Amino acid sequence: MKSYVSNRYAAMLTVVYVSTNVNSEVSPKDADEIKALPGWNKALPSKHYSGYLPVANGTRHMHYYFQESENSPSTDPVTLWMNGGPGCTSLKGGFEELGQLVFNYKSMINPGTPTLSYNPYSWTTVSNLLMFESPPGVGFSYCDECLGDPGCKCNATDLSTASDNTDALEQFFLRFPDLDRNSFFITGESYAGMYIPTLMAEIDRRQNGINLKGAAIGNGVGGQSEEFGGNGHRIRAKFYYGKGVYPTVIRDTIEKECGSLDYPTAAGWENVTDACNAALQAMNAAIGPHNLYNMQDFCPTEESGGATLFDWLRSMKPREDGSLPRMDELLHRQPTVPGVPVVASCATVEGASPLGDIEQWCSVDRSMMTWLADPAVIKALHMTGPKGTETNNLHYVGGYLNGDLRALYKELALKYRLWIYNGQEDGCIPYTGAEEWTSHQGFPVATAWHPWFGGDGAGGSRVAAGYATQYGGDAKDFAFITVKGAGAFHLRRLPTQHRICRPYFFERDFVAASFRFDSLRWLSRVSEMPLVCCRRSSCGCTFLREHQPQAGHWMYSAIKCCLGRRCRFMTYKLNGSGAVSV
Repeated sequence: MKSYVSNRYAAMLTVVYVSTNVNSEVSPKDADEIKALPGWNKALPSKHYSGYLPVANGTRHMHYYFQESENSPSTDPVTLWMNGGPGCTSLKGGFEELGQLVFNYKSMINPGTPTLSYNPYSWTTVSNLLMFESPPGVGFSYCDECLGDPGCKCNATDLSTASDNTDALEQFFLRFPDLDRNSFFITGESYAGMYIPTLMAEIDRRQNGINLKGAAIGNGVGGQSEEFGGNGHRIRAKFYYGKGVYPTVIRDTIEKECGSLDYPTAAGWENVTDACNAALQAMNAAIGPHNLYNMQDFCPTEESGGATLFDWLRSMKPREDGSLPRMDELLHRQPTVPGVPVVASCATVEGASPLGDIEQWCSVDRSMMTWLADPAVIKALHMTGPKGTETNNLHYVGGYLNGDLRALYKELALKYRLWIYNGQEDGCIPYTGAEEWTSHQGFPVATAWHPWFGGDGAGGSRVAAGYATQYGGDAKDFAFITVKGAGAFHLRRLPTQHRICRPYFFERDFVAASFRFDSLRWLSRVSEMPLVCCRRSSCGCTFLREHQPQAGHWMYSAIKCCLGRRCRFMTYKLNGSGAVSV
Protein backbone atom coordinates (compact mmCIF):
# COMPACT_ATOMS: atom_id res chain seq x y z
CA MET A 1 0.00 0.00 0.00
CA LYS A 2 1.21 3.48 -0.76
CA SER A 3 2.88 5.64 1.83
CA TYR A 4 -0.04 8.04 2.05
CA VAL A 5 -2.26 5.36 3.65
CA SER A 6 -2.29 6.13 7.35
CA ASN A 7 -4.43 5.14 10.30
CA ARG A 8 -6.28 8.40 9.81
CA TYR A 9 -7.42 7.35 6.37
CA ALA A 10 -7.64 3.60 6.85
CA ALA A 11 -10.89 3.94 8.76
CA MET A 12 -12.44 5.52 5.69
CA LEU A 13 -11.98 2.38 3.61
CA THR A 14 -15.07 0.65 4.98
CA VAL A 15 -18.53 2.12 5.43
CA VAL A 16 -21.56 0.43 6.94
CA TYR A 17 -24.75 0.75 4.95
CA VAL A 18 -28.04 -0.23 6.59
CA SER A 19 -31.03 -1.26 4.50
CA THR A 20 -34.55 -1.93 5.69
CA ASN A 21 -33.97 -5.66 5.54
CA VAL A 22 -30.37 -6.44 6.40
CA ASN A 23 -27.23 -4.92 7.80
CA SER A 24 -24.32 -5.33 5.40
CA GLU A 25 -20.78 -4.09 5.30
CA VAL A 26 -19.97 -2.56 1.90
CA SER A 27 -16.73 -0.95 0.83
CA PRO A 28 -16.92 2.57 -0.62
CA LYS A 29 -15.61 1.16 -3.90
CA ASP A 30 -18.43 -1.38 -4.14
CA ALA A 31 -20.97 1.24 -3.11
CA ASP A 32 -19.76 3.50 -5.93
CA GLU A 33 -20.12 0.89 -8.68
CA ILE A 34 -22.64 1.85 -11.36
CA LYS A 35 -24.84 -1.11 -12.16
CA ALA A 36 -26.68 0.47 -15.10
CA LEU A 37 -26.71 3.80 -16.93
CA PRO A 38 -29.87 5.49 -18.21
CA GLY A 39 -29.51 6.05 -21.94
CA TRP A 40 -27.55 2.79 -22.34
CA ASN A 41 -29.73 -0.31 -22.50
CA LYS A 42 -27.00 -2.94 -22.43
CA ALA A 43 -24.54 -4.27 -19.91
CA LEU A 44 -21.67 -1.84 -19.40
CA PRO A 45 -18.60 -2.83 -21.47
CA SER A 46 -16.47 -2.61 -18.32
CA LYS A 47 -17.05 -1.60 -14.71
CA HIS A 48 -17.95 2.05 -14.02
CA TYR A 49 -17.76 3.85 -10.68
CA SER A 50 -18.98 7.25 -9.52
CA GLY A 51 -18.92 8.93 -6.13
CA TYR A 52 -17.44 11.67 -3.96
CA LEU A 53 -13.87 11.90 -2.74
CA PRO A 54 -13.17 14.10 0.33
CA VAL A 55 -10.49 16.74 -0.22
CA ALA A 56 -9.13 19.74 1.71
CA ASN A 57 -9.42 17.93 5.06
CA GLY A 58 -12.97 16.85 4.25
CA THR A 59 -14.32 20.37 3.65
CA ARG A 60 -14.70 19.84 -0.07
CA HIS A 61 -16.17 16.95 -2.02
CA MET A 62 -14.86 16.00 -5.46
CA HIS A 63 -17.02 13.99 -7.84
CA TYR A 64 -15.02 11.31 -9.59
CA TYR A 65 -16.06 9.04 -12.46
CA PHE A 66 -13.97 5.97 -13.20
CA GLN A 67 -14.17 3.52 -16.11
CA GLU A 68 -12.13 0.34 -15.90
CA SER A 69 -10.01 -0.74 -18.84
CA GLU A 70 -11.64 -3.19 -21.22
CA ASN A 71 -8.29 -4.90 -21.64
CA SER A 72 -6.52 -5.66 -18.34
CA PRO A 73 -7.67 -3.35 -15.52
CA SER A 74 -5.24 -4.80 -13.01
CA THR A 75 -2.16 -4.06 -15.10
CA ASP A 76 -3.14 -1.31 -17.56
CA PRO A 77 -2.23 2.29 -16.73
CA VAL A 78 -4.54 4.60 -14.81
CA THR A 79 -5.08 7.80 -16.79
CA LEU A 80 -6.56 10.96 -15.29
CA TRP A 81 -8.33 13.10 -17.89
CA MET A 82 -8.78 16.82 -17.20
CA ASN A 83 -10.82 19.38 -19.10
CA GLY A 84 -10.03 23.02 -18.47
CA GLY A 85 -12.03 26.22 -18.40
CA PRO A 86 -11.63 26.87 -15.51
CA GLY A 87 -15.19 25.71 -15.02
CA CYS A 88 -15.44 22.85 -17.50
CA THR A 89 -16.38 19.43 -16.17
CA SER A 90 -14.02 16.63 -17.21
CA LEU A 91 -17.11 14.57 -17.94
CA LYS A 92 -17.16 16.57 -21.17
CA GLY A 93 -14.08 14.68 -22.30
CA GLY A 94 -15.40 11.45 -20.85
CA PHE A 95 -18.76 11.54 -22.62
CA GLU A 96 -17.92 13.52 -25.75
CA GLU A 97 -14.35 12.66 -26.65
CA LEU A 98 -12.35 9.77 -25.21
CA GLY A 99 -14.65 7.83 -22.89
CA GLN A 100 -16.25 4.47 -23.41
CA LEU A 101 -19.81 5.73 -23.95
CA VAL A 102 -20.40 9.01 -25.80
CA PHE A 103 -23.14 11.30 -27.04
CA ASN A 104 -23.59 12.01 -30.74
CA TYR A 105 -26.13 13.22 -33.28
CA LYS A 106 -28.54 10.41 -32.40
CA SER A 107 -28.62 11.19 -28.68
CA MET A 108 -31.56 13.62 -28.73
CA ILE A 109 -33.51 12.57 -31.82
CA ASN A 110 -36.15 10.96 -29.63
CA PRO A 111 -37.72 12.47 -26.50
CA GLY A 112 -36.62 11.28 -23.09
CA THR A 113 -33.20 10.55 -21.69
CA PRO A 114 -30.42 11.27 -24.23
CA THR A 115 -28.91 8.04 -25.49
CA LEU A 116 -25.27 6.90 -25.41
CA SER A 117 -23.25 5.09 -28.06
CA TYR A 118 -20.23 2.83 -27.68
CA ASN A 119 -16.95 4.50 -28.63
CA PRO A 120 -14.56 2.04 -30.30
CA TYR A 121 -11.77 4.63 -30.01
CA SER A 122 -12.12 4.95 -26.24
CA TRP A 123 -9.01 5.13 -24.13
CA THR A 124 -10.55 2.33 -22.05
CA THR A 125 -9.33 -0.08 -24.74
CA VAL A 126 -5.81 0.41 -23.38
CA SER A 127 -6.12 2.19 -20.02
CA ASN A 128 -8.24 2.71 -16.94
CA LEU A 129 -9.87 6.13 -17.24
CA LEU A 130 -10.42 8.52 -14.30
CA MET A 131 -12.16 11.91 -14.36
CA PHE A 132 -12.69 14.58 -11.70
CA GLU A 133 -15.20 17.42 -11.73
CA SER A 134 -12.64 19.92 -10.57
CA PRO A 135 -12.32 22.22 -8.73
CA PRO A 136 -15.25 21.92 -6.29
CA GLY A 137 -18.00 24.17 -7.54
CA VAL A 138 -17.86 22.51 -10.99
CA GLY A 139 -20.55 19.99 -11.84
CA PHE A 140 -21.60 17.83 -8.89
CA SER A 141 -18.52 18.71 -6.81
CA TYR A 142 -19.22 21.03 -3.90
CA CYS A 143 -17.72 22.79 -0.89
CA ASP A 144 -19.05 22.85 2.68
CA GLU A 145 -18.65 26.62 2.90
CA CYS A 146 -21.50 27.08 0.42
CA LEU A 147 -23.99 24.63 1.95
CA GLY A 148 -27.36 26.31 2.32
CA ASP A 149 -26.28 29.48 0.51
CA PRO A 150 -27.41 29.53 -3.16
CA GLY A 151 -25.42 32.67 -3.91
CA CYS A 152 -22.15 31.36 -2.48
CA LYS A 153 -19.16 30.59 -4.71
CA CYS A 154 -16.52 27.96 -3.94
CA ASN A 155 -13.17 29.76 -4.01
CA ALA A 156 -10.25 28.26 -5.90
CA THR A 157 -6.82 29.21 -7.20
CA ASP A 158 -4.32 27.40 -9.40
CA LEU A 159 -2.45 26.12 -6.34
CA SER A 160 -5.53 25.20 -4.27
CA THR A 161 -6.81 23.24 -7.28
CA ALA A 162 -3.50 21.36 -7.51
CA SER A 163 -3.76 20.53 -3.81
CA ASP A 164 -7.41 19.41 -4.08
CA ASN A 165 -6.66 17.25 -7.12
CA THR A 166 -3.72 15.61 -5.32
CA ASP A 167 -5.96 14.95 -2.31
CA ALA A 168 -8.50 13.39 -4.64
CA LEU A 169 -5.88 11.13 -6.23
CA GLU A 170 -4.71 9.95 -2.83
CA GLN A 171 -8.29 9.22 -1.84
CA PHE A 172 -8.93 7.44 -5.13
CA PHE A 173 -6.02 5.05 -4.64
CA LEU A 174 -7.19 4.43 -1.09
CA ARG A 175 -10.53 3.40 -2.52
CA PHE A 176 -8.90 1.36 -5.32
CA PRO A 177 -5.77 -0.05 -3.64
CA ASP A 178 -5.40 -2.77 -6.27
CA LEU A 179 -4.41 -0.06 -8.77
CA ASP A 180 -1.89 1.82 -6.65
CA ARG A 181 1.12 0.24 -8.36
CA ASN A 182 -0.11 0.77 -11.91
CA SER A 183 1.57 3.35 -14.12
CA PHE A 184 -0.21 6.69 -13.75
CA PHE A 185 -0.56 9.26 -16.53
CA ILE A 186 -2.28 12.65 -16.66
CA THR A 187 -3.83 14.01 -19.84
CA GLY A 188 -6.02 16.98 -20.60
CA GLU A 189 -6.67 20.04 -22.71
CA SER A 190 -7.05 23.83 -22.54
CA TYR A 191 -6.69 25.15 -18.96
CA ALA A 192 -5.42 21.70 -18.04
CA GLY A 193 -2.17 23.23 -19.27
CA MET A 194 -2.21 24.93 -15.86
CA TYR A 195 -3.89 22.13 -13.89
CA ILE A 196 -1.55 19.35 -15.01
CA PRO A 197 1.96 20.77 -14.37
CA THR A 198 0.90 22.20 -11.00
CA LEU A 199 -0.63 18.83 -10.09
CA MET A 200 2.56 17.03 -11.11
CA ALA A 201 4.61 19.44 -9.03
CA GLU A 202 2.36 18.86 -6.00
CA ILE A 203 2.67 15.07 -6.38
CA ASP A 204 6.45 15.54 -6.48
CA ARG A 205 6.38 17.76 -3.41
CA ARG A 206 4.37 15.31 -1.33
CA GLN A 207 6.35 12.23 -2.39
CA ASN A 208 3.15 10.27 -1.85
CA GLY A 209 4.08 7.17 -3.85
CA ILE A 210 1.80 7.78 -6.82
CA ASN A 211 3.47 6.02 -9.76
CA LEU A 212 3.49 9.07 -12.05
CA LYS A 213 5.02 8.37 -15.46
CA GLY A 214 4.14 11.38 -17.57
CA ALA A 215 1.59 13.71 -19.10
CA ALA A 216 0.15 14.69 -22.47
CA ILE A 217 -1.35 18.18 -22.72
CA GLY A 218 -3.47 19.24 -25.67
CA ASN A 219 -3.90 22.87 -26.74
CA GLY A 220 -2.94 23.87 -23.22
CA VAL A 221 -2.42 27.26 -21.62
CA GLY A 222 0.61 27.96 -19.49
CA GLY A 223 3.34 28.19 -22.08
CA GLN A 224 3.41 31.96 -22.40
CA SER A 225 0.04 33.42 -21.40
CA GLU A 226 -1.55 32.69 -24.76
CA GLU A 227 -5.12 33.29 -23.64
CA PHE A 228 -5.39 37.03 -23.21
CA GLY A 229 -3.32 40.17 -23.55
CA GLY A 230 -0.93 41.41 -26.23
CA ASN A 231 1.07 38.21 -26.64
CA GLY A 232 -2.14 36.25 -27.10
CA HIS A 233 -3.24 38.66 -29.81
CA ARG A 234 0.13 38.26 -31.57
CA ILE A 235 -0.05 34.47 -31.51
CA ARG A 236 -3.63 34.46 -32.78
CA ALA A 237 -2.89 37.03 -35.48
CA LYS A 238 -0.07 34.77 -36.69
CA PHE A 239 -2.33 31.70 -36.55
CA TYR A 240 -5.27 33.26 -38.39
CA TYR A 241 -3.07 34.73 -41.10
CA GLY A 242 -1.60 31.29 -41.67
CA LYS A 243 -5.15 29.98 -42.10
CA GLY A 244 -5.79 32.50 -44.87
CA VAL A 245 -8.81 34.10 -43.20
CA TYR A 246 -7.68 37.72 -43.39
CA PRO A 247 -5.67 39.53 -46.08
CA THR A 248 -2.05 40.59 -46.30
CA VAL A 249 -2.96 44.28 -46.20
CA ILE A 250 -4.39 43.87 -42.68
CA ARG A 251 -1.42 41.79 -41.59
CA ASP A 252 0.92 44.56 -42.79
CA THR A 253 -1.09 47.11 -40.79
CA ILE A 254 -0.96 44.92 -37.68
CA GLU A 255 2.81 44.55 -37.94
CA LYS A 256 3.18 48.29 -38.46
CA GLU A 257 0.99 49.31 -35.51
CA CYS A 258 1.56 46.40 -33.09
CA GLY A 259 4.84 44.73 -34.02
CA SER A 260 6.12 41.64 -35.80
CA LEU A 261 4.00 38.50 -35.58
CA ASP A 262 7.13 36.43 -35.04
CA TYR A 263 8.84 35.45 -31.78
CA PRO A 264 10.13 37.09 -29.61
CA THR A 265 7.26 39.37 -28.76
CA ALA A 266 7.87 42.96 -29.86
CA ALA A 267 7.43 45.78 -27.35
CA GLY A 268 4.35 47.04 -29.17
CA TRP A 269 2.42 43.93 -28.21
CA GLU A 270 3.08 44.51 -24.53
CA ASN A 271 1.72 48.06 -24.68
CA VAL A 272 -1.13 47.90 -27.18
CA THR A 273 -1.98 51.32 -28.66
CA ASP A 274 -5.29 52.57 -30.05
CA ALA A 275 -3.89 52.15 -33.56
CA CYS A 276 -2.91 48.56 -32.78
CA ASN A 277 -6.39 47.84 -31.41
CA ALA A 278 -7.95 49.29 -34.55
CA ALA A 279 -5.83 46.98 -36.70
CA LEU A 280 -6.88 43.99 -34.58
CA GLN A 281 -10.53 45.01 -34.87
CA ALA A 282 -10.13 45.07 -38.64
CA MET A 283 -8.70 41.55 -38.46
CA ASN A 284 -11.61 40.45 -36.26
CA ALA A 285 -14.16 41.81 -38.74
CA ALA A 286 -12.39 40.22 -41.70
CA ILE A 287 -12.31 36.78 -40.06
CA GLY A 288 -16.02 36.92 -39.23
CA PRO A 289 -18.12 34.43 -37.23
CA HIS A 290 -16.55 31.04 -36.56
CA ASN A 291 -15.97 28.46 -33.87
CA LEU A 292 -12.91 29.64 -31.96
CA TYR A 293 -12.11 26.06 -30.93
CA ASN A 294 -12.26 24.59 -34.43
CA MET A 295 -11.89 26.63 -37.60
CA GLN A 296 -13.29 23.74 -39.67
CA ASP A 297 -16.47 23.37 -37.63
CA PHE A 298 -19.73 24.44 -39.26
CA CYS A 299 -22.14 23.92 -36.37
CA PRO A 300 -24.34 27.01 -35.90
CA THR A 301 -24.35 28.95 -32.66
CA GLU A 302 -27.36 30.24 -30.77
CA GLU A 303 -26.47 33.86 -31.55
CA SER A 304 -28.26 34.96 -34.73
CA GLY A 305 -25.16 36.72 -36.05
CA GLY A 306 -22.66 34.11 -34.93
CA ALA A 307 -19.63 34.81 -32.74
CA THR A 308 -16.39 36.51 -33.80
CA LEU A 309 -12.97 36.03 -32.24
CA PHE A 310 -13.45 38.96 -29.86
CA ASP A 311 -16.97 37.73 -28.95
CA TRP A 312 -15.48 34.37 -27.95
CA LEU A 313 -12.71 35.96 -25.89
CA ARG A 314 -15.19 38.19 -24.03
CA SER A 315 -17.49 35.25 -23.32
CA MET A 316 -14.70 33.28 -21.62
CA LYS A 317 -13.85 35.93 -19.06
CA PRO A 318 -15.32 35.79 -15.55
CA ARG A 319 -18.66 37.46 -15.00
CA GLU A 320 -19.05 40.55 -12.81
CA ASP A 321 -19.70 38.40 -9.74
CA GLY A 322 -16.47 36.49 -10.36
CA SER A 323 -18.21 33.28 -11.44
CA LEU A 324 -17.22 31.42 -14.57
CA PRO A 325 -19.48 30.32 -17.45
CA ARG A 326 -20.27 26.67 -17.92
CA MET A 327 -18.48 25.46 -21.02
CA ASP A 328 -21.60 24.30 -22.83
CA GLU A 329 -22.90 27.87 -22.66
CA LEU A 330 -20.24 28.76 -25.24
CA LEU A 331 -20.26 25.74 -27.51
CA HIS A 332 -22.78 24.48 -30.04
CA ARG A 333 -26.00 25.76 -28.50
CA GLN A 334 -28.04 25.47 -31.65
CA PRO A 335 -31.19 27.57 -32.17
CA THR A 336 -34.32 25.79 -30.99
CA VAL A 337 -37.63 25.89 -32.83
CA PRO A 338 -40.78 25.14 -30.77
CA GLY A 339 -42.30 21.83 -31.73
CA VAL A 340 -39.37 20.75 -33.89
CA PRO A 341 -37.15 17.94 -32.51
CA VAL A 342 -33.45 18.67 -32.27
CA VAL A 343 -31.55 16.46 -34.69
CA ALA A 344 -28.39 18.29 -33.61
CA SER A 345 -26.00 17.25 -36.31
CA CYS A 346 -24.02 18.80 -39.13
CA ALA A 347 -22.64 15.44 -40.16
CA THR A 348 -25.34 12.78 -40.29
CA VAL A 349 -23.22 10.56 -42.52
CA GLU A 350 -24.57 7.03 -42.49
CA GLY A 351 -21.98 4.60 -41.25
CA ALA A 352 -19.81 7.23 -39.60
CA SER A 353 -18.33 6.48 -36.19
CA PRO A 354 -20.08 7.48 -32.94
CA LEU A 355 -17.70 10.44 -32.65
CA GLY A 356 -17.92 11.53 -36.28
CA ASP A 357 -15.13 10.74 -38.74
CA ILE A 358 -15.19 14.05 -40.61
CA GLU A 359 -17.29 16.59 -38.75
CA GLN A 360 -17.75 16.60 -35.00
CA TRP A 361 -21.36 16.20 -33.96
CA CYS A 362 -23.23 19.33 -33.04
CA SER A 363 -25.02 19.81 -29.72
CA VAL A 364 -23.31 16.96 -27.90
CA ASP A 365 -22.77 19.47 -25.08
CA ARG A 366 -26.52 19.93 -24.77
CA SER A 367 -27.04 16.17 -24.84
CA MET A 368 -24.57 15.62 -22.03
CA MET A 369 -25.89 18.42 -19.81
CA THR A 370 -29.49 17.29 -20.36
CA TRP A 371 -28.46 13.75 -19.43
CA LEU A 372 -26.64 14.86 -16.27
CA ALA A 373 -29.74 16.75 -15.11
CA ASP A 374 -31.94 13.65 -15.42
CA PRO A 375 -32.98 12.41 -11.92
CA ALA A 376 -32.45 8.79 -12.98
CA VAL A 377 -28.89 9.60 -14.06
CA ILE A 378 -28.18 11.48 -10.85
CA LYS A 379 -29.34 8.44 -8.88
CA ALA A 380 -27.27 6.04 -11.00
CA LEU A 381 -24.16 8.17 -10.41
CA HIS A 382 -24.78 8.23 -6.63
CA MET A 383 -24.80 12.03 -6.64
CA THR A 384 -26.59 12.58 -3.34
CA GLY A 385 -24.90 15.92 -2.61
CA PRO A 386 -26.56 19.34 -2.57
CA LYS A 387 -25.40 20.47 -6.00
CA GLY A 388 -26.47 19.61 -9.53
CA THR A 389 -24.80 20.40 -12.83
CA GLU A 390 -27.12 23.18 -13.94
CA THR A 391 -24.76 25.91 -12.75
CA ASN A 392 -21.17 26.38 -11.65
CA ASN A 393 -20.79 28.09 -8.28
CA LEU A 394 -17.08 28.67 -8.72
CA HIS A 395 -14.98 31.76 -8.08
CA TYR A 396 -11.57 31.11 -9.61
CA VAL A 397 -8.44 33.24 -9.35
CA GLY A 398 -5.76 32.11 -11.79
CA GLY A 399 -2.51 33.66 -12.84
CA TYR A 400 0.00 31.45 -11.00
CA LEU A 401 3.47 32.61 -12.12
CA ASN A 402 1.63 35.22 -14.21
CA GLY A 403 0.38 32.39 -16.40
CA ASP A 404 3.88 31.58 -17.66
CA LEU A 405 4.81 28.03 -16.65
CA ARG A 406 7.67 27.48 -19.06
CA ALA A 407 10.23 27.04 -16.27
CA LEU A 408 7.98 24.50 -14.52
CA TYR A 409 7.39 22.62 -17.78
CA LYS A 410 11.15 22.41 -18.30
CA GLU A 411 11.70 21.08 -14.78
CA LEU A 412 9.05 18.41 -15.30
CA ALA A 413 10.44 17.46 -18.72
CA LEU A 414 13.67 16.43 -16.99
CA LYS A 415 11.79 13.81 -14.95
CA TYR A 416 8.74 12.68 -16.92
CA ARG A 417 7.42 11.87 -20.35
CA LEU A 418 5.85 15.15 -21.48
CA TRP A 419 4.06 15.56 -24.78
CA ILE A 420 2.61 18.91 -25.86
CA TYR A 421 0.13 18.38 -28.69
CA ASN A 422 -2.16 20.74 -30.59
CA GLY A 423 -5.02 20.45 -33.02
CA GLN A 424 -4.07 22.68 -35.91
CA GLU A 425 -7.54 24.26 -36.19
CA ASP A 426 -7.82 25.71 -32.66
CA GLY A 427 -7.81 29.51 -32.47
CA CYS A 428 -8.14 29.66 -28.68
CA ILE A 429 -4.73 28.16 -27.87
CA PRO A 430 -3.12 28.00 -31.32
CA TYR A 431 -0.38 25.56 -32.23
CA THR A 432 1.77 28.52 -33.29
CA GLY A 433 2.20 29.56 -29.65
CA ALA A 434 2.86 26.05 -28.38
CA GLU A 435 5.43 25.40 -31.10
CA GLU A 436 7.18 28.64 -30.11
CA TRP A 437 7.56 27.96 -26.41
CA THR A 438 8.43 24.28 -26.73
CA SER A 439 11.17 25.12 -29.24
CA HIS A 440 12.69 27.70 -26.87
CA GLN A 441 13.01 25.46 -23.79
CA GLY A 442 16.71 24.96 -24.42
CA PHE A 443 16.57 21.25 -25.26
CA PRO A 444 18.44 20.15 -28.39
CA VAL A 445 16.36 18.80 -31.25
CA ALA A 446 16.66 15.03 -31.45
CA THR A 447 14.35 14.65 -34.45
CA ALA A 448 13.44 17.74 -36.44
CA TRP A 449 9.92 18.66 -37.54
CA HIS A 450 8.52 15.79 -39.59
CA PRO A 451 5.19 14.23 -40.60
CA TRP A 452 3.61 11.30 -38.80
CA PHE A 453 1.02 8.99 -40.26
CA GLY A 454 -2.30 7.57 -39.10
CA GLY A 455 -4.72 4.85 -40.08
CA ASP A 456 -6.97 4.65 -43.13
CA GLY A 457 -9.35 7.23 -41.68
CA ALA A 458 -6.46 9.69 -41.53
CA GLY A 459 -4.97 9.01 -44.96
CA GLY A 460 -2.87 5.99 -44.10
CA SER A 461 0.76 6.15 -45.20
CA ARG A 462 0.00 8.47 -48.11
CA VAL A 463 -1.08 11.59 -46.20
CA ALA A 464 0.45 13.06 -43.05
CA ALA A 465 -1.90 12.96 -40.06
CA GLY A 466 0.12 15.60 -38.24
CA TYR A 467 3.65 16.78 -37.47
CA ALA A 468 6.10 16.35 -34.62
CA THR A 469 9.39 17.52 -33.17
CA GLN A 470 11.23 15.35 -30.66
CA TYR A 471 13.66 16.94 -28.18
CA GLY A 472 16.65 15.27 -26.54
CA GLY A 473 19.47 16.30 -24.25
CA ASP A 474 18.46 16.13 -20.61
CA ALA A 475 14.75 15.87 -21.46
CA LYS A 476 13.35 12.47 -20.53
CA ASP A 477 10.83 12.37 -23.39
CA PHE A 478 9.73 15.83 -24.53
CA ALA A 479 7.85 16.30 -27.81
CA PHE A 480 5.66 18.78 -29.65
CA ILE A 481 2.98 17.19 -31.85
CA THR A 482 0.24 18.57 -34.09
CA VAL A 483 -2.94 16.85 -35.31
CA LYS A 484 -4.20 17.89 -38.73
CA GLY A 485 -7.86 18.78 -39.02
CA ALA A 486 -8.43 18.79 -35.27
CA GLY A 487 -9.41 21.72 -33.07
CA ALA A 488 -9.23 22.11 -29.31
CA PHE A 489 -11.26 18.96 -28.68
CA HIS A 490 -9.02 16.63 -30.68
CA LEU A 491 -10.62 13.40 -29.57
CA ARG A 492 -14.09 14.39 -30.77
CA ARG A 493 -12.79 15.06 -34.25
CA LEU A 494 -10.67 12.74 -36.41
CA PRO A 495 -10.33 10.15 -33.65
CA THR A 496 -8.43 7.77 -35.91
CA GLN A 497 -5.22 9.77 -35.45
CA HIS A 498 -5.55 9.49 -31.68
CA ARG A 499 -6.32 5.80 -31.99
CA ILE A 500 -2.84 5.45 -33.48
CA CYS A 501 -0.94 7.64 -31.01
CA ARG A 502 -2.73 6.72 -27.78
CA PRO A 503 -1.19 3.30 -27.08
CA TYR A 504 2.24 4.50 -28.09
CA PHE A 505 2.12 7.21 -25.44
CA PHE A 506 1.21 4.71 -22.73
CA GLU A 507 3.81 2.14 -23.82
CA ARG A 508 6.61 4.52 -24.77
CA ASP A 509 9.02 2.79 -22.45
CA PHE A 510 9.55 -0.10 -24.88
CA VAL A 511 10.98 2.16 -27.60
CA ALA A 512 14.42 3.76 -27.47
CA ALA A 513 14.70 7.51 -26.91
CA SER A 514 15.84 7.93 -30.53
CA PHE A 515 12.23 7.41 -31.61
CA ARG A 516 11.16 8.89 -34.93
CA PHE A 517 7.52 9.17 -35.92
CA ASP A 518 8.42 8.51 -39.56
CA SER A 519 10.35 5.35 -38.63
CA LEU A 520 7.27 3.70 -37.18
CA ARG A 521 4.95 1.35 -38.94
CA TRP A 522 1.61 2.72 -37.80
CA LEU A 523 -0.81 -0.15 -37.59
CA SER A 524 -4.39 0.34 -38.68
CA ARG A 525 -7.26 -1.66 -37.29
CA VAL A 526 -10.77 -2.36 -38.40
CA SER A 527 -11.45 -4.70 -35.49
CA GLU A 528 -12.10 -3.67 -31.90
CA MET A 529 -8.62 -4.72 -30.69
CA PRO A 530 -6.25 -2.18 -29.13
CA LEU A 531 -3.39 -0.95 -31.31
CA VAL A 532 0.28 -0.70 -30.62
CA CYS A 533 3.00 0.93 -32.68
CA CYS A 534 5.96 -1.09 -33.85
CA ARG A 535 9.38 -0.09 -35.13
CA ARG A 536 10.20 -1.73 -38.44
CA SER A 537 13.51 -3.06 -37.18
CA SER A 538 12.41 -4.59 -33.88
CA CYS A 539 9.39 -6.75 -34.57
CA GLY A 540 9.13 -10.48 -34.94
CA CYS A 541 5.53 -11.70 -34.96
CA THR A 542 3.46 -14.83 -35.28
CA PHE A 543 0.24 -14.23 -37.21
CA LEU A 544 -3.15 -15.73 -36.52
CA ARG A 545 -6.05 -15.26 -38.91
CA GLU A 546 -8.93 -14.09 -36.77
CA HIS A 547 -11.36 -12.00 -38.80
CA GLN A 548 -13.45 -12.33 -41.91
CA PRO A 549 -12.57 -10.26 -44.99
CA GLN A 550 -13.65 -6.64 -44.65
CA ALA A 551 -13.66 -4.23 -47.54
CA GLY A 552 -11.50 -6.54 -49.61
CA HIS A 553 -8.90 -7.11 -46.90
CA TRP A 554 -8.14 -10.07 -44.69
CA MET A 555 -7.62 -9.18 -41.05
CA TYR A 556 -4.88 -10.88 -39.07
CA SER A 557 -3.93 -10.50 -35.42
CA ALA A 558 -0.25 -10.45 -34.59
CA ILE A 559 0.45 -12.35 -31.39
CA LYS A 560 3.64 -12.66 -29.39
CA CYS A 561 5.08 -9.64 -31.14
CA CYS A 562 8.39 -8.84 -29.50
CA LEU A 563 8.85 -5.14 -28.90
CA GLY A 564 11.85 -4.38 -26.76
CA ARG A 565 11.46 -7.73 -24.91
CA ARG A 566 7.78 -7.10 -24.24
CA CYS A 567 4.87 -8.83 -25.96
CA ARG A 568 2.03 -6.76 -27.34
CA PHE A 569 -1.10 -7.56 -29.34
CA MET A 570 -1.78 -5.69 -32.54
CA THR A 571 -3.71 -5.93 -35.76
CA TYR A 572 -2.17 -5.93 -39.23
CA LYS A 573 -4.21 -5.42 -42.35
CA LEU A 574 -3.02 -7.59 -45.24
CA ASN A 575 -4.10 -7.50 -48.85
CA GLY A 576 -5.03 -10.61 -50.79
CA SER A 577 -1.42 -11.41 -51.70
CA GLY A 578 -0.30 -11.34 -48.10
CA ALA A 579 1.62 -8.06 -48.26
CA VAL A 580 1.30 -5.74 -45.31
CA SER A 581 -0.86 -2.75 -46.16
CA VAL A 582 -0.24 0.18 -43.81
